[in-house]
Amino acid sequence: MTGLLIGGALVAALLMTNSSKRLEITQPQKPTGPLTIATETKPAPPSGFPLRYGSQNNYVKRLQQAMLKIGDDYVKQSINKTGGADGKWGPGTEKARVHIGFPAQIDQTFYQSILKMAANNQKTDASSWWNWATLVLP
Repeated sequence: MTGLLIGGALVAALLMTNSSKRLEITQPQKPTGPLTIATETKPAPPSGFPLRYGSQNNYVKRLQQAMLKIGDDYVKQSINKTGGADGKWGPGTEKARVHIGFPAQIDQTFYQSILKMAANNQKTDASSWWNWATLVLP
């Protein structure tokens, strides 16, 4: 009880000494529009390298074209079933990537090696995945 009296006296003393300053308490305003909840968003797909799932650009389109040229029937079906060489690395391109054995992210050096392989009409399949390592080694 004593603490309450002392606390009350302190508040009264503060109010008297600061009487020129008014403390106004306002009610929070109600939102006028629809309630939105902030959610975590994924970063935008990259516009350049490394290429990966979600990338959308001309590099992806050229990669898809190269994969269609060097890949087996499964690769061709996977890419063509989801829009062909459209420049969007989506589920079809991802299935083809896994099947061939490409890494999840393709840097510029590896990309150039794939294009070179396609230009030379070299074919590949999932069983020759170890050959991809030799593409990027000096």
